[in-house]
Formats: sequence, C-alpha cells, structure tokens
Amino acid sequence: MPGQGRLGDTANRPLDAHGAQRVRTLARSAACLLDPMRTGKGDPMNAQCLLKTIGLAMIACSSMNAVGGDQLSPATCEDAKSVYHVSTDGPQTLYYQGDKSMPWPAYCTAMASDSPKEFLELAQHTASGSPANYSEFAELLNTEPAPGFHVWTHYGKVRIDPDTLAIDITNTSFINREFAPADGDHRSVALGVQIDTMPYGAAMECGYGLDATKQPVTANGNVDLTGLPLELAESPLCNGIGGSRAIPDLSSPAKIVNFHAIGGFTDSGAVCDRASVRCLPDPAVNGHVGGQTTLQLRYELLH
Repeated sequence: MPGQGRLGDTANRPLDAHGAQRVRTLARSAACLLDPMRTGKGDPMNAQCLLKTIGLAMIACSSMNAVGGDQLSPATCEDAKSVYHVSTDGPQTLYYQGDKSMPWPAYCTAMASDSPKEFLELAQHTASGSPANYSEFAELLNTEPAPGFHVWTHYGKVRIDPDTLAIDITNTSFINREFAPADGDHRSVALGVQIDTMPYGAAMECGYGLDATKQPVTANGNVDLTGLPLELAESPLCNGIGGSRAIPDLSSPAKIVNFHAIGGFTDSGAVCDRASVRCLPDPAVNGHVGGQTTLQLRYELLH
C-alpha cells in the first residue's frame, strides 16, 4: 500500500535496472543536441532539444536518487504525501502507474488535506519567446483596422488525472487572463454572453476584421508540452468549418500545436468559428464545452 515504506538514503546506492534505463533514455535524448550544434547555434530545434534534455535530466536524477530499487514509486499526490512525508503544496516527482521508468513532474495542491490534487505545470513561452499554452477569444466588428475585443486565457498549470493522464481543459485554478481593451466591455454581441475564459487547447473568433497591413485578424492559441515526458494522444486535430486551423509543429507534432481561428460576417451578423484539439461545440467559452472536459495525454515513449 502507498505510504507503508520510508525513503532511505539512496544517494550512494548502485543503479537498479530502472535507474539504468533512465540513464540510457537521457543519453539518447542528449544525443539530439549534436546535429543542431553542427548546423548552427541559432537553430530553434537545438533550444527545444536542450530544454527537453534538461527536463529529463532533472526527472531522471530525482527518480534515481529519491526512489531506490526496493522503495515505493508514488503514482499520485496522495501517495507522495505518505512516501515523501510532506504536507505542503509544491512540485513532486510522480510515476505513471507506479512505474519507476516513467517519472513525471507534478505540482501537488491541498497536501494538508485528505484529498491532494495533481496539476501539470506548463511553460509560458516557446523556445522562440512567443507566448505558450494559452487560448484566445476575439470578436471583431468588420471594420479596418479591426476594433472589438480580445480575451486571452494563459494556463500556468492544468489539472491532470495521474491514473489516466487526462487533463481538464476547463479547470481555471492556475490561469492568468488578459483583456484588450483592458477596461472595455467584453460581452460578445454574437454569443450574447460575457467572455471570461477559454478552454485549454482552443481558439475562437466571432466576426471578421483586417489589421493595419490588410491581413485578416485571427484568434490564436497554443499547446506546448516541450520539456515534459508527456505528449498529446488526441488525433486528429479539429479544424473549423472556415479557415480556422489547428496546426501541429513539424518538429514536435505530438507536443506543440498552434491554433488560428477566423470568423466571418453574413447578412445576419457575425459568424463564429473555432480551432481546437478536440471538436468542441460552438461556442466553447466560459467552461461550456458540451461535456468534453478532458484532453488525453500519454507517456512519451523514447526509442
């Protein structure tokens, strides 16, 4: 049962089979640094690979030094509370299905309670410095340059089920919101509701407008799991009915997806469109996603 054992001093313990496997996995990941270095220091793939290698190194060291061959491998924050003897919220190394060869970095909350909860901490910027892990809603009024308003929901952490690796795309425990204009009215005329949040992994736009360069204004979003040993299990991605697209990154299609939503106008008024990982109902705002609240991840298999 979780919590029956106590962690001992494993710093000088020889590596068991699982520890050796993590070293081999880390070595394979680090090898990808070599080619980009030969092709140029500015290659963005080199930066992404470095981030991934550092992340795996931290997890591997944690698993080898903190969990010995005869020790328990906590699969949940409740397990970690017992095994690590902690009652404060913060980062913890968990092991998918209790397997020492599959550690992942969780953020545990409510550790002082009887029901700790697991979250997955997400990067806030991509390797190129652009915003990461955010969803956007935009409403435009078919004028140039486009007025209207924008609402960005930035996800710092997402709620995750440690047993299934499914994340809750509507949980807003660790979000930051951004509005433009900051003090304007963010009530959608097209939808008839105040826009407060967007679900994770989606972008939605109502109406149509051009920017100062005569290019269509789009609502955008991003999912970026770089540096984590997890990846998207959802396939295929869900494009909108118009020009909206969910576009996997060519370098890491199971880890990075960019969303671009573009709406329209008819004689009846603004038309809304959406791009997302899952085919959510329209509108998908303020936590209303037609019961499709989860997005499935899987443990990344490195070969």
